[in-house]
Amino acid sequence: MHKLQKLNVIKIVDNENSKDKLITQGYKVVNEINDVQSIDYSALTVDKLKEITKEKGLEGYSNMKKEELVAALKELDNVK
Repeated sequence: MHKLQKLNVIKIVDNENSKDKLITQGYKVVNEINDVQSIDYSALTVDKLKEITKEKGLEGYSNMKKEELVAALKELDNVK
């Protein structure tokens, strides 16, 4: 996982292609996130949480509320 920042916008991406694309848009790498449990899911938007849940293969995420998404992602991280 990679954390990038441009002005006051922070993006978290999990692959090199996304990271490279953001760098070309002027984002700077803040840090590499190797421990997925270090991500503060509660600080992310619902849209970003849904994007992450989709990437991790969780079904039924589209109707979940933010708290449910955060709990589901934390549970997925603990399983791995």
